[in-house]
Amino acid sequence: MVSIIYDSGVVGESQSEIDEMSQRMLVYLLTEGPSTAKKMQEPVGAESEEQLLRRIDTQLGRSGANFVSRTTNGQMTLEGDVIEHYLLTDSGREFVYNHKSKLSLPVTLDELSKKVSEARVSLDEIFTQLESLEDRITKLESQ
Repeated sequence: MVSIIYDSGVVGESQSEIDEMSQRMLVYLLTEGPSTAKKMQEPVGAESEEQLLRRIDTQLGRSGANFVSRTTNGQMTLEGDVIEHYLLTDSGREFVYNHKSKLSLPVTLDELSKKVSEARVSLDEIFTQLESLEDRITKLESQ
């Protein structure tokens, strides 16, 4: 999957690269809602939370395309650390809706999509075999 270059069209703002993992993250946040980096890590195919946070900070957050914002819901870990959640901004939601056919899906959705395609192929094969059997039965009955 190729990267998408996002240009907001605003003079003075730079272009932002939306690579495959970032695309998965955007689709994940749209389908699953606000999430922590830890919860997003596996579905988007990231090796670490830090990898996601770097992407948000440089490509998807305020320093980049401004598609993802950070919020705290007053939740804290047992150690007293604030738990940050990430969510799509209005422009992030609009971007996903406008580019949904081109964006990479989160790993879980991508796997599901492949399984559905495989099932569809299997079903087509079954119908073809069924038609062939019906033809053979019709020929045998007419003899």
